[in-house]
Amino acid sequence: MDEKIIHQFRKNRTEEVICTLKTWNGKTFFDIRVFYRNEQNELKPTAKGICLPIERLPDLKTMVNLIE
Repeated sequence: MDEKIIHQFRKNRTEEVICTLKTWNGKTFFDIRVFYRNEQNELKPTAKGICLPIERLPDLKTMVNLIE
């Protein structure tokens, strides 16, 4: 599986939100997920997030535009 970080930002003192593009089984997905820092200060993924096929990106954009 190929993975590329697109953007990330700090959510709070111990968590970050990371958006990645992933390719799996020949399909591209975008994943927006909360990561936490463990005792060794490594970022680890949580179950908090969403992973969708890249074809659904226009739907996500529409949702965000409705919020703004």
